This record gives sequence, C-alpha cells and structure tokens, in this order.
Amino acid sequence: AIGMGAASFGAYAGLGAAGNWATGHMAGGAQNRGMLNSQMGQMFPGMNAQGLGMMSQQVESQARMGMGNLREITSVMQQGVSSGAIDSSTLSRFSQSFNKLMSNVRQVATVMNTSLQQAQSAMQAVSGMGIGSDQAAGFLGTMKGIGQATHISPQQMMGVAQAGANFGQAAGIDMGQAATGAMVSAGVYGYAERNKLIKGISGAAQGRYTQAATRFLGSR
Repeated sequence: AIGMGAASFGAYAGLGAAGNWATGHMAGGAQNRGMLNSQMGQMFPGMNAQGLGMMSQQVESQARMGMGNLREITSVMQQGVSSGAIDSSTLSRFSQSFNKLMSNVRQVATVMNTSLQQAQSAMQAVSGMGIGSDQAAGFLGTMKGIGQATHISPQQMMGVAQAGANFGQAAGIDMGQAATGAMVSAGVYGYAERNKLIKGISGAAQGRYTQAATRFLGSR
C-alpha cells in the first residue's frame, strides 16, 4: 500500500511538473507577446491594439517557421521600416511586404552563410547599385562565387561592383548590369593574372581596361 501510495504521489508530482511547465510556457509566451506589442507600438505609433497584435503574430509566425529568433526577426523588421522596404499603409500590405522581405533576407543569408542582419546589410548595399531585393540573392551569390574562385575578398568584390555601378551610372548604362559586368571582368582578369595566362594582364589594371573598352564601345 505504501508502494502504491508512492507511485500515486509520483504520478501526481509528474502532472504537477507538467502543469508548471505549461504555465511557465504560457507566461513566457504572454511576456514575449507583450514585448513584441511594445516594440510594434514604437515602430508604428499610429497603429491600434488589434493591428499591433496582428503584427506581433507575423513575427512569431516567422520564428515558428525557422526564419530566425524573435530578436533577429524584429531587427529585420525595424531596418525594413527604416529603409521603406515594409509598407505599413494597411495591414494587408504590411503582411505582404514583411513576408517578402523576410524571404529575400533569408535567401541571401543562406547563399552568403551569414546572419539575417548581415544579409540585410548586404542587400541594402547592393540596392544602391540598382539591384532589387528579389535579385539580391542571385547577385550576391555571383559575387561570392567569383570572389572565391579568384581569391578576391568580399570587401574587394563589393568595391569592384560599386565601382562598376558608379561607372555605369555615369556612362548611362544600367547600374546593375554594369556592376555585374565589373565583377565578371574582375574575375577574368584575376584568373588570368593568377594563372599567368596573358602577359601584362593584372587584376589591378582591370578597372582601367574595362573603362577604356566601355568608352570605346559606347562611342560607336
């Protein structure tokens, strides 16, 4: 009887522990929701309580899908609001633009093997080169591939792309195409120099040669 009593006590203790866990889990969830609602209120001061709750649900949904933790996702949202990537004119447009931003940022983070914040910063950097958010993953993937193949650092590749975009803008050429062309050109010159394929060709001279060729073609 004593043994049965101990067993019964153990069962009730287990139920009590499960209940405590569930209560703690719900309390933690409520605390997270309260913090999210507060952050949403700071980002969207004119939004009513129902709208703030819906926005918080969007963040939680992204976290449940494995897109990142709450802090990372909220940071992406904050930067998206600051850059104008998120449209908060209506709740429907907010949902669409936020989900699109998260998808694009996650794609870039996967391609570049970086955090969400680093991926978003890279997207913002190439946006000034005429590269849209939907194109960012492909563009940055090309940049990474060329850089790895030719042993050119990411910082140098970003500089090459920016120089190409600036030149394209000055020459009346599509900035995104000019940036891509500059990266490909740098890759070709870098590969030729590293493997000593063409005498006198160097990666350092790539920009000068490319500008001369572009001016010549543009004058015809």
